[in-house]
Amino acid sequence: MAASLAQSEAVFVGDVIDKRPWHGEQYEQPVGWVYRFAVAEGFKGVATGDTVKVRSGTGRGDCGFVFYPRDRAIVYTHGITRRNSDGTPDFYTSICSRTAATGFPITVRHIEEERVRLRQAAR
Repeated sequence: MAASLAQSEAVFVGDVIDKRPWHGEQYEQPVGWVYRFAVAEGFKGVATGDTVKVRSGTGRGDCGFVFYPRDRAIVYTHGITRRNSDGTPDFYTSICSRTAATGFPITVRHIEEERVRLRQAAR
């Protein structure tokens, strides 16, 4: 967990507000999704109360992590995909990270356990 925290641009627990298709420069079909999160607890790179955008693939063999509206998730981002006109970053995550969402019943407990570990690491 410590290595993932150190390597991530941002780590937070948040709630999915909405999602929209992410179209690549040369593609007619979406190459992924842009999710907006309300940050419930920020551990690195974002603050509690922030609204952030996170991009990911479609989840169809591209390592994209698929979130659903109203999911609560713990998100480890790999990097910044772009900066918006107001200077805020769009982060990126995938299934190749410690990211997890409450769309899966076992994950609710996992998220709470991970939050405890992150709070301890932040001390």
